[in-house]
Amino acid sequence: MRDHLGNFALASNMHFARGVLLLDDCEGGMWWTPSGTGGDDVHELSTEAAFTGAKSLKTATRTTSAAVHDNVALARYMSRSESGLVAMRLMIMMPDVSATYSIELNLYDYTIPDIYQGSLRWYPNIPLLQYVDAANDAQPIPGADLTVLDNQWVNMELIIDCHGHQYLTARLDGAVFDLTGLGLYHRDVGNSEALILTVKQYSAAAAPSVVYYDNIAVTEYLDL
Repeated sequence: MRDHLGNFALASNMHFARGVLLLDDCEGGMWWTPSGTGGDDVHELSTEAAFTGAKSLKTATRTTSAAVHDNVALARYMSRSESGLVAMRLMIMMPDVSATYSIELNLYDYTIPDIYQGSLRWYPNIPLLQYVDAANDAQPIPGADLTVLDNQWVNMELIIDCHGHQYLTARLDGAVFDLTGLGLYHRDVGNSEALILTVKQYSAAAAPSVVYYDNIAVTEYLDL
């Protein structure tokens, strides 16, 4: 199995603290929990495309009875970070960019009785990158107007401070955006202790949105 979940050392990059909460190179088993519109949507490991290795994680909204804004999402549950500084990063590729309305990257920090949420929303056809603020409203990130091509791999990253309940930085295709001090959305409904990562996509038309993900990591981050 090439999927790792837990706390262990990662010494090759000094930007990371000792905790690696999730590391999935998409070469092993399918350990994600799917949800969404349903029907004949797709959520599976695929050899059709890969950023590294031979496989990636393929998701596609339904083909039968397809509608605008169909969605498919994947979730992973992890232990909470000791340091509270959490970095989420992954590689994304769309074979047909025009078919995807948006892609969301969300981290939910479950405590008792609270949930704090950090989210990025990317609209590749506008183009527009947003974060979800403390009032649960989507706010644009200035300068994040990346134009992406079909079959182009793009890195997406979000770093948050779970203890301080704030954003730190976002990254899209190498461009870094400072979000320091911006608050996370908060709800008083937490009933467990966990981190939950979700990735979610919406279709742009009455046709399938197809997205490939690779090299998905959630780590503790060391602010040097």
